[in-house]
Amino acid sequence: MAYGLRENKGGLIFGVDTWRVIDSFKDETEENKTFWKEDVDFEAIYQGLHRTHHRIRAFALHRIAPYHEHGSGADVPRN
Repeated sequence: MAYGLRENKGGLIFGVDTWRVIDSFKDETEENKTFWKEDVDFEAIYQGLHRTHHRIRAFALHRIAPYHEHGSGADVPRN
């Protein structure tokens, strides 16, 4: 994917080793295991990347302006 982005002169790649909690703490200390099990919300991260992917795709395909969620409203970036 990185070579494709280089050829296109830009873009984004999201790389995640695993989406399984158990894989995240393999061979880790007890403190790190606790962190990965209790403090990292893999589902929230995944859903955020999924939403971002669709926004980027919509912009790239249809030139729909991206927006940022803040509080109760959406802010459209100004150029």
